Amino acid sequence: MVDISERVVLSYKNVCAAVVPKVLILPGPDGKKFLKLQASHPFVCRVLAAHNLDLYRECKNPSLSKGECFALLRKKQEEALANASSNQQDDGGEKEQALFKDEQPKKKPRLDNGPATLQLDVGGIKVEVLKPSSYKEKDVSVLLDPSVLTSVFEFLEADCESCFKDVQKRAYTKKTK
Repeated sequence: MVDISERVVLSYKNVCAAVVPKVLILPGPDGKKFLKLQASHPFVCRVLAAHNLDLYRECKNPSLSKGECFALLRKKQEEALANASSNQQDDGGEKEQALFKDEQPKKKPRLDNGPATLQLDVGGIKVEVLKPSSYKEKDVSVLLDPSVLTSVFEFLEADCESCFKDVQKRAYTKKTK
């Protein structure tokens, strides 16, 4: 029996030859591959904290979900998604909009229509991201390209210190009978 496997290995600053877990690699259109930037995944946190691995090691549960840069990246993705869905709606729904000018749409447009990828501007570089599968999805999937990943990693690096250093634990109160 023959087994064939494929691995993606990333090197960024101090993190040398880190094998990307399979759950973080997503297939895209035309055979392109995308890296899923899951804010709480240990691999993503370790790679982004490459400039200060000691800070990463001291943090018990590292996560970038509360970071300003990660929130800004998600906001850019949402804006690009809104622009793409409004362009799709303008093409197909002009007749319906003319009948109901005063009414606002109550539902968000379906995500299965429209382009499979979105273009974001991160640090002056056009970044291709995969369209999320639902509006609730919080992760951003970036094209596996060295220049694109470098610009995104440099953009998100600013969150590492604030997210890993000032981790506040949740206050628990003991129930009394």
